[in-house]
Amino acid sequence: MITETHKRDMEFHAWLNPYRITTSGTDLDKLYKLNPARLNPSWVLSYEDALFYNPENPEVIKYIATTVFEIVKKYYVDGIHFDDYFYPYNYPLPKGENREGNVANKRREAVNDMMRLVNKVIKSTRECVQFGVSPFGVWKNKSSDSRGSDTKNLESYYDVYADTLTWIEEGIIDYVAPQIYWSIDNKTSAYETSVNWWSDIVRGSDVRLYIGQNIGNIDIAKEIEKQININRDYCEVEGSIFFSMIDIEEDTGNVVEQLNKVYSCKVNIANK
Repeated sequence: MITETHKRDMEFHAWLNPYRITTSGTDLDKLYKLNPARLNPSWVLSYEDALFYNPENPEVIKYIATTVFEIVKKYYVDGIHFDDYFYPYNYPLPKGENREGNVANKRREAVNDMMRLVNKVIKSTRECVQFGVSPFGVWKNKSSDSRGSDTKNLESYYDVYADTLTWIEEGIIDYVAPQIYWSIDNKTSAYETSVNWWSDIVRGSDVRLYIGQNIGNIDIAKEIEKQININRDYCEVEGSIFFSMIDIEEDTGNVVEQLNKVYSCKVNIANK
């Protein structure tokens, strides 16, 4: 896959969910006998019929960093890309704790420590390899923090303990691709409102901004040309990441004609 990608003058970024073990099922014995989660049950969190590595466990942080090292060392990838899943969404706090309290802050800092270590591993192994992340499209709502976006949605800072602003401010990621998976007229997270906020956040930093766009949603697919033209009004936006390829292949919402028009090229989906 890497060879074929490079033949076409494209980059290959390895996509990972660093903490996810299963999407359903909590029986460790059903995992392969050498699966690290099965070998190290003390590393594991169980929540809503799924298993996750515990982000606060130092051995988990080392394991994730070692996995990234293996990929970067063995394969000529151009980037390591983390998805939006960190802690499970809405993972509960202990009784008596609140979302700005000691436990919540420790969770966020554990994730920050993992991100810092992964950055060091990548840059010390092959400096040219990029480190990127595609967080949920809202860091905090303005109602929670004056620095937040004018949105009324889940907040990755609180709901998955992902402090994207720290990663940008510390320069521990090379690019950010927020999942702005909403339509232009969305009532809780309007598309341009979100693009504008993220543009402001990366301005003056060395972190590049791409916009994650969900063409699997037919309402978004139908207006993707308009969304791309909005992106072009912001010089900080360097491009789009579309989810997913199957929706280009199936031409969801007439997306192929729109992409041909907006990019002034021919999208050929026959040559897979």
